[in-house]
Amino acid sequence: MKRSPFVFVTALCTLSVSYGQRPNMVFILANDLGIGDVKCYGGERCKVDTPNIDKLAATGIRFTDAHPNASVCVPTPVAIMTGRYPCPAGATCDRMVGLNDLFATLAEVAGHELPRGAALDSISFLSLLQNPKGKATRTNLMMQSVGPMVVRENNWKLCLCPGSGSNGPFAYEPKAEPAWKKGLAAYGKKPRNHDELLQPPFVQLYDLDVDPGEKNNLATDHPDTVKRLVGLLREQIANGRSTPGPKLTNGKDKIHPMQRVPPFVWKKK
Repeated sequence: MKRSPFVFVTALCTLSVSYGQRPNMVFILANDLGIGDVKCYGGERCKVDTPNIDKLAATGIRFTDAHPNASVCVPTPVAIMTGRYPCPAGATCDRMVGLNDLFATLAEVAGHELPRGAALDSISFLSLLQNPKGKATRTNLMMQSVGPMVVRENNWKLCLCPGSGSNGPFAYEPKAEPAWKKGLAAYGKKPRNHDELLQPPFVQLYDLDVDPGEKNNLATDHPDTVKRLVGLLREQIANGRSTPGPKLTNGKDKIHPMQRVPPFVWKKK
C-alpha cells in the first residue's frame, strides 16, 4: 500500500483547547496526492512548489509512515467517516443523500449547532451512518449538470433537458444539440417561452426503482409527476432554500428551471 502525505497541524487545536473551548479542526483531504507531490515530502522529486502545505508541515507534525486505507479514492472518505477498514466497512445504504449533506452531517458529528442561515440545503445523514437501513433523511434532491437542472424525489428522476444535456468530445450520447433538434421536430412548433419547454418532449422522467439505467423515458406517461417535480423545484427556488425556515433570496435575481436552452430553439425560420 502506498504512503501518503499526512501532516497533522496542532496550532489551532492547541489555541482552542487552551481557552477551554472545543478544538477547531480543519481536515484537508487531497485526492490522488502521492508522497512525492509536495515539497515537504518529495523534495526535489516534487515538480511544483507547495509553500502553504510546507508551512503547515513546518509548524505541525509530519508523519513519515502514514498510509491511506486503500489505493483508490472512494474507500478513503469511508475510512474517515466510519473509522473502519474498507472490508469491515462494507455496509450498503440505499437511502438518498447528497454531497451537500456532508456539511450538516459533520456538524452533528462534532456536536456543533449550525448558525442560522448556514448550510440551507444540507440535511445530516448521521443516523444512516449509524443504521444504514434506517429512515431516509431526505426525500428529494436538486442537482445540476453543465447547465440543465435535475430533480429527484423518492424513486423519480426528472431531467429538465432532452438528451445528455451537454456537448463536446467527452459528452454522453445523445448530445444536447441533436437532442434539442429532435425534440423540436417532435413538438411540431416553435415554443413561445421557457415554461413551454417544461414538458415532453423536452424533459425526461425515469423510475429508478425499475430503470436504474435510465432507458425508458416516462415523461409522456406521467405528466402529473413531471408537473409536481417542476413545482417542487420552483418552490425551493422561490424559498431560497430546501430546508424548513424563513424565505430567503437567491444569489441570482431570476432562476428558471429550464437552463441553457440553445439559441436555435427561439430562432425564427
